[in-house]
Amino acid sequence: MSRAGASGWTGLLGRSAVVALTLAVVAAGVVVLVRNADGAYDGDYQVSGTFSAAGQGLHDGSEVDYDGVQVGQVTGIALVGGRARVTLRIEPTFRVPADTAATIRPRTCSGPKR
Repeated sequence: MSRAGASGWTGLLGRSAVVALTLAVVAAGVVVLVRNADGAYDGDYQVSGTFSAAGQGLHDGSEVDYDGVQVGQVTGIALVGGRARVTLRIEPTFRVPADTAATIRPRTCSGPKR
């Protein structure tokens, strides 16, 4: 093999390695950005509960309030065994009391319905 042919392969392999490394860095950056948008790095924690019904305007992004103060948001709703399983992301500064009972209340123009 001539010297020019060997350096051609070396150059091609070098460029391929740079392209592969660049794609890997971009892919890792996208994963970090998506996880950050989902709250993976903000210290929030998840809790979930099951309810007999959750169809009163509840959706991903709905506020989670405790005594009138927003402490988190709904991150998922799934039907499991005929019941609604609701997953919540709670702020790290708020600790859910062990004896907490959750209710789903629809919002009105003037705030939550009581």
